[in-house]
Amino acid sequence: RQASIELAELHARFERSLLPSIALDGGGAGVATFYRPGDGRLSLGGDFYDCLELPDGSLALLIGDVAGHGPAAAALGAGLRNAWRALALGDLPLHGLLGGLQAVCVRERNDPYTFVTAIVAQVSSDRTELRFASAGHPPPLTLGATAVDRGDNGPPLGVAQDTAWPLTRLALDDAATVLLYTDGLVEGRAAPGAAERMGIGPIEELLAQTAP
Repeated sequence: RQASIELAELHARFERSLLPSIALDGGGAGVATFYRPGDGRLSLGGDFYDCLELPDGSLALLIGDVAGHGPAAAALGAGLRNAWRALALGDLPLHGLLGGLQAVCVRERNDPYTFVTAIVAQVSSDRTELRFASAGHPPPLTLGATAVDRGDNGPPLGVAQDTAWPLTRLALDDAATVLLYTDGLVEGRAAPGAAERMGIGPIEELLAQTAP
C-alpha cells in the first residue's frame, strides 16, 4: 500500500512539473493563472498555457487545447508548450510560432485526426498593444482594450496544410485586462446535473463587473 501511495505521489509531482513556472521581472504587467483538468484522474490535461518575458521587455503568451483527454493529450500539450518556448525565444513572428507548433503537432500526435486549438500572443514592451493569432481557439476577453485590426480565426493546428493565421491587434489602455481561456470553461454545465452549458455570457457579465 505504501508503495502505491508513493507511486501516485510521484506521478502527480511529475505531472505538476510539466506546468510552466512563470516569473516576470519587468513592471507594468502581472499574470494570474488557474488550471483544473477535466479528467479527475489526472492533475494535467490536454490544455496548456505559458508566458515568457522576452529580452526586449515584451510578453509572449500561449494558450491551447488538445482535442481529446487522457495521458496522450496531456503529453502532446506539454510537448507543444515546450516547443513554443523554444520558438518564442528564437524571436519568430506570431504566424511563424503557429507554423512551428503545427509541425510539432503533426509529427508528435499519435492519432492522425488529433487537432489542437491555440492562441499565440504578444504584449508590447510599452504595454500599449496586444497582438495575437488564433488557430481555431476561443478569442480572448478584454477590459480596457480597443480593436485596431480584427483578423479572422484561422484553422486549428493539425487540420490543414499550407495555411495562414491572420493577426489581430488590440490597443491597450493604461489599465487593461486580457483573459485567455479554453472552451472547457464555457462548455461546463450551467448547474450540477443540468443539461444546459454555461456558455460565455456569465463570464462576460462577471468580467464586466471588474475594473481593468
